[in-house]
Amino acid sequence: PSRYPEGNMTRFLNDTAGNAPMIIKIFGPCSNPSVYVGENEYSVNTGLSAGDYGMIDQRDKSIIHVSQSGARSNVFHLRKKSVDNFRPAPPGALSVNCSGQFACEVTFLTQRSEPEWNYH
Repeated sequence: PSRYPEGNMTRFLNDTAGNAPMIIKIFGPCSNPSVYVGENEYSVNTGLSAGDYGMIDQRDKSIIHVSQSGARSNVFHLRKKSVDNFRPAPPGALSVNCSGQFACEVTFLTQRSEPEWNYH
């Protein structure tokens, strides 16, 4: 994973045959942050203090606020309902961009039907 500061866009290649689920972390301080992966917006209507982060985990469809002290709160109800926060990244070249003055970290997860090291 990499962190992308505000105003910084990077390109990512999902070279798998299918969609890739993601874990998106947004680091405070910020208010109502949005992250864009390709054409899709991922957004939570909440504020994060310095040292806090929000996490959208597409594996279990959760949205969590983690405070600087490590306390975890479920903020699923604060998701921006007009966007699909759980849409995985499609195959191909994608841009990743944060809006607002915060940093984000996007982890693309590769799923396989069998281990890469499987020998036949």
